[in-house]
Amino acid sequence: MITVLVTAFNRKQFLPEALCSVINQTLDPSEYEVIVVKNFADGLSDRIIKESGFKEIICNDPRQGIHYMLALREASGEVICPLDDDDLFHPNKLEYIRGFYARNRCLGFVWNSVLTFRGDEPQVGRGVLDANFRDLLVRRIRSSGKPKNTPYPFNSSAIAVKRDILLNRIGLLSKIETAIDEYMFFAAYMADCDFLFTSKILTYYRLHRSNASQVFDVDQQKFLDRRLRTYKHWVHDWGVIRELCRGSAWEYEATRRMYEAELLASLLGTREREQIVRSLYRYALCEFSGIWKDKPWALNHIRPLVDPSSWVYRGTLGVLSPGTLRRLLFLRTLKHAKVSDTHK
Repeated sequence: MITVLVTAFNRKQFLPEALCSVINQTLDPSEYEVIVVKNFADGLSDRIIKESGFKEIICNDPRQGIHYMLALREASGEVICPLDDDDLFHPNKLEYIRGFYARNRCLGFVWNSVLTFRGDEPQVGRGVLDANFRDLLVRRIRSSGKPKNTPYPFNSSAIAVKRDILLNRIGLLSKIETAIDEYMFFAAYMADCDFLFTSKILTYYRLHRSNASQVFDVDQQKFLDRRLRTYKHWVHDWGVIRELCRGSAWEYEATRRMYEAELLASLLGTREREQIVRSLYRYALCEFSGIWKDKPWALNHIRPLVDPSSWVYRGTLGVLSPGTLRRLLFLRTLKHAKVSDTHK
C-alpha cells in the first residue's frame, strides 16, 4: 500500500490539479490511499476530496513537519509519496514506485527526476527520461560512506520514502518548518537503507511567484524580506537536521548549512556590525574545521571565502556596508531570474 500525502497551506488555486494528477494514476486505486492536509475550505477541492474518498486533515499550523506528523498517524501505506499542492504526478508515478519497492525490500528512499513547467499543465509525454542523469542505486548508503556523486534531492514531490523511517524520529520531524525534503533525505540516510535515484521524470514542478524556493519579486524590499524569512527557517531546520545526523558523516555538513543560513540572515536582517562579524566568524570557523573531517569536501566550501566574486567574500564587505551588500544580492538574483526566464 502507498500513501499519497498532499499538503496545501494558504494556497487554493493549484490544489485541484494536484488532486486530479493523483486520481489519474495508472495504478489500481485499491493499492494507494490519499491524505490531504490543508488549512482552508475550497469548493472544488473539497468536492474532489469527498467524491474520491480521500482523507482530509485540517491544520492551521504552518510547519510542514506538523502536517506530515498528523498524516503519518492516519497513514496505512508502507511507502509515503508526498505531493505539494502546486506540483503534479506523472500518470505512471505510483506504478513505478510500487515496482521499485517490490523489487528491493531494502529500499527506503527513492528520488525521481523532475520536469519544471509554468502556467499550463505540462506535456505528459515530453521528457520521459532525464538525458543528463543515469539511474543510481546506493546500497546501505550510510555504511557505504558519503558518495560525492550522489544527486542531492530537492522537491518533496519527487520523493518516496518508507513510512517507518519517518515514524522513527517523529519528534524531530514535527519541528521542521520548511526543509521537509532535506529532512526526509537525511532521515533515510541515518536509517542506512538502500537509495534509488532514477532518471525517470515522474514529477512536474511548477514555477510561479509564490514558490518558496524561487525568486520572482521585482521589488527589492519584498525580495529581501522574503529571503530573510527563508534564511531564518533554514537556520532552524538545519539545526534540527544536525541533531538528526549527530555522530554521522553528515553532521558537519548540516552544521555548515546552519551557519551559512545564519550568516545570510545576519547580512540581510541587521545593521549590527557585531552580529554580522559573529555570524561570519562561526561560519568561517566551521568551514576550516571541516578540513580535518573531510578535506576535499571542506576545501570546496572554503573557496568562496577567498573568491572576490562570491557572496561570502562580499559578506565581509557587508560588515562595513550591509545596505550595499543587500542591494548587490538583490540585483544579482534579479539578473539571474531574467536569464533563467530566457532559457525556459
